[in-house]
Amino acid sequence: MVAVRGEAGALQYDWFLSEDQTKCVVLERYGSSEAVLAHLANAGALIGQLAGLGGGLDIEVFGDVSPELRQALAATAPPIYASFLSL
Repeated sequence: MVAVRGEAGALQYDWFLSEDQTKCVVLERYGSSEAVLAHLANAGALIGQLAGLGGGLDIEVFGDVSPELRQALAATAPPIYASFLSL
């Protein structure tokens, strides 16, 4: 958490642990594609370490994604869900 605390454009960064403590879900929300790119630059090494722990790392992307962010995510090919309806 210290690595990402205070990142500009970060709106949500919450970790949830299953009752049996075998699965963790991290919900992250950012104000823009640029904020996500900054997060990847800042926390990329940490993300790699988490992926190296085993158990898999599944990423889903929600919202309107810039071409630059789409390119940065291309290697992992996460599903991208474009905005459809919002309040």
